[in-house]
Amino acid sequence: MVARLDLEGELIWSRKLLPGQLFNAIQTSDGGFVATGITYSNVWPPDMGPADGKILTINNGATIRFADSEQLYWPTRIVVAPGGVLNVVDATLSSLDQCPNSMWDGIVLQGDANADQGSGTVGLDQAYLNVTNATIENARTAVVIANAFQMGSLSDVPNELRSGGIVRTVDASFHNNIYDVSFSPYENHINSAVANNRSNFIRTKFETVGLLADPAKDPVSHATLSLVRGILFSGCTFSNDLSGQLFYGYEDRGWGIHSISSSFRVQAHCNVPLTFGEPCAEANLVRSRFQGLHRGIRATTMDLSRTFSVSKAIFTDVHLGIRMDGIQDAAITETSFSIPRALHDDAITTTYGIYSEQCTGYRIESNSFASMDGNPEPRRAGLAIRNSGENYNTFYNNSFDGLKLGSVIQGKNANDKYDTGLEVKCNDYGQSIKNTFDVALTSYDATIRGNQGLPPDPTDPQPDTPAGNRFSAHNEADHPESDWYADASNFVEYYYHIPTAGNRTRPDYNDASLNPAQTPVTWPGKTTACPTAFSRPKAQLREASGLAQEGLEDVTAEYDATKDDGDTYSLLAYVADPGNNSLEVRNALQSVAPKVSTEVWQAAFERSSVMQPWHITQALLSNSPLQGEVLKMVDTYALPTYYADLVYSGQSGDASLLAILQAEVAKYAADKAEALTDLGHQSWLDSLDLGGSLDSLKMWHLGLPSDNSGITIAGVLSAQRDLAALQLLAQVEELSSNAPDLYAVVKRYAAAETQNGWNSADADVEFLQDLTAQRDPIGSALAYGWLEARGEDIPEEIILHPGDTPKRSRRARKDVEWPTNTQLEVFPNPSNGQAFVAFETPVDAAYAELRVVDLSGRELHNARTGSGPGLQTLVTDTWSNGVYLVELRVDGAAYASAKLVVQR
Repeated sequence: MVARLDLEGELIWSRKLLPGQLFNAIQTSDGGFVATGITYSNVWPPDMGPADGKILTINNGATIRFADSEQLYWPTRIVVAPGGVLNVVDATLSSLDQCPNSMWDGIVLQGDANADQGSGTVGLDQAYLNVTNATIENARTAVVIANAFQMGSLSDVPNELRSGGIVRTVDASFHNNIYDVSFSPYENHINSAVANNRSNFIRTKFETVGLLADPAKDPVSHATLSLVRGILFSGCTFSNDLSGQLFYGYEDRGWGIHSISSSFRVQAHCNVPLTFGEPCAEANLVRSRFQGLHRGIRATTMDLSRTFSVSKAIFTDVHLGIRMDGIQDAAITETSFSIPRALHDDAITTTYGIYSEQCTGYRIESNSFASMDGNPEPRRAGLAIRNSGENYNTFYNNSFDGLKLGSVIQGKNANDKYDTGLEVKCNDYGQSIKNTFDVALTSYDATIRGNQGLPPDPTDPQPDTPAGNRFSAHNEADHPESDWYADASNFVEYYYHIPTAGNRTRPDYNDASLNPAQTPVTWPGKTTACPTAFSRPKAQLREASGLAQEGLEDVTAEYDATKDDGDTYSLLAYVADPGNNSLEVRNALQSVAPKVSTEVWQAAFERSSVMQPWHITQALLSNSPLQGEVLKMVDTYALPTYYADLVYSGQSGDASLLAILQAEVAKYAADKAEALTDLGHQSWLDSLDLGGSLDSLKMWHLGLPSDNSGITIAGVLSAQRDLAALQLLAQVEELSSNAPDLYAVVKRYAAAETQNGWNSADADVEFLQDLTAQRDPIGSALAYGWLEARGEDIPEEIILHPGDTPKRSRRARKDVEWPTNTQLEVFPNPSNGQAFVAFETPVDAAYAELRVVDLSGRELHNARTGSGPGLQTLVTDTWSNGVYLVELRVDGAAYASAKLVVQR
């Protein structure tokens, strides 16, 4: 109906709208009546909303006020029916200010969950809301995209209540609402192809200023997305202004964006038209901002096709910046995080910039993380990565300043061989204010890729790329592991630039599981050492991943042909066979030097018939320099100290041949993974051609198998609702992949959707709850994402600090009883400069000595020995070529002897 109002806002007449007729709430043509800035102070009539095909416009500075439905016991809301259009332009929708503690319900956008969103405004199967330069305030939920008014998350609403309503705002303000915008589950389609939602928010303020109109209520969430795809926030502000107010709990500050199994983009808005491909000048950028909130963004999922991006945003005084769980191919770039301390001197909570749990394929690049006050204490972390799995991942070119933890890594972040996984690359730690810890691996089971950066290849005139991180200005007064702290992680070879003044590229203060290895290139400057390459066209990404695959196949074949002379299986069987004695195994290991693989070394250390320690030491020295994993074995299997020290001293010179080849494998795998990650990210969020992009993405992964092909194809099948194929893929991957729990969840999701839906009573909730309780298996994040969609809370973040739990011994030594029956052996023999004599003196000997004489009887060496096993070094540089007698004498009598040949 149409309402005519007088200057005092009294309703003086009304009539029904005709189809397609425009109603201007401020100006009517009937009688030439014109009024501006009016206030309507009574209950909005229930039939006031536009019906199918009608347009209602509220503009010209009007303020429409609604009574409180909870006080009035009558719904006070605007309901826009399917096909209806509501325009709020230069106007305000608010509560009735004469009534204390008054809040109204908000706007309900109805629609058809099975219809698409069309392309215009009139004649749609969905309600359409346009808010331009207008304010919606003091509402319980300012905009509800559903077929009935509800507060909070709408993910679990019944199918008949789901709507495809469209809301688009420009220069709008959502002010002091409990919830600002809340979406019910909906999937848009164009010609049967999946498409992004048409809803978007441009230069819009989602803000809470002080207490709400009803002081008994607290703000909860500015934007709640439930199973929708492609919502855009461009140049928006999400804030809670605490000026002059006391907020006693974390949750009182509210959340920015709460995404439940949804896709969205947060970006800066350019205020001037641009030619395609041109960058926007900084002066014309309106950055999205998150300020004064408890949580900035929380994103969970149960659907592998849902992801998000945040670019060029600003987070200030947000306790928990961005938390993402179970999501693939997310991108967070060029965003700043100014991290506050926890409230009320909280000694448990850790505030952070980004927290990622069981996410993979992420691009976290060119962000800055800093404490708000420059004080590392108390518990503040920049970036927390937990259980990103076996695939290649990296966080790149970020800065971390004035934090307790710059970046903290927990759980499984590499495969079992550590040749793929998480790489920490090109980050700046403490370049303004040092962090207490720059990089910290803080769980007993924390793993990371075995090489950080790449070793120099002596056959390549251009040195390979070092890790490129720069560390805080730590000194002896700081924690001894303040550059790189690791609690029982795998051994890591860390390749770094030659340091220069002001560029601490070498992690001097590190855990013993990190081995810094210099590459022959001086720090060349930030832009040269760590170039930024953001968006590349899809065709270029496909080409790059294909080229990387070709290189990966070639270098993998070369590596397999090189290690153990290409006969790993036979050598492995020979070394493990207890029928072959220690000397024979030593000879076999030396026969393929320097190419013994880590698998064969593992077998040598774990023989049931343990090798003589001197024999395995000789084999290790013959194959030096060794790979990092092998050096770790020397420690893990507790090779006697004097032998272990000899092995360690023999690790000078160029990197191991196998280490170089392994690094080349890792390099090509990383190049391929990064290209496929960017290709996937663009495909999931493509606003123009999402359907075609997903078809292309699936075909590319079918033709170019990679570590993440399974979850990528599963995501495409899920988006396209090919549930039978999704269930079959998940069944196969559950049996064959290294993430069976993840595919177990996907399989159940596909089965539930095939039947009564993921939120039906017969969904396998007990399985999801059991997996969630375990927390660590890859796939549990999808399980609790599913449970959150059903209304359950997800587990709290886990961020362990050094000292939170007792540090387990990093050696984790195996129980090996090394035999000690070597009477006397010399190595190497012949010698060209230095030789080592291993021996064992009877424990009851009163006096023992080791002496060397030439063939004429002239003594060249004489040194007393202790009782038991021992090792002595002979320096033969000044000795003539020839044969010498090495003799162990016990209590004045010859006990054992051997010949030594000096030959140069």
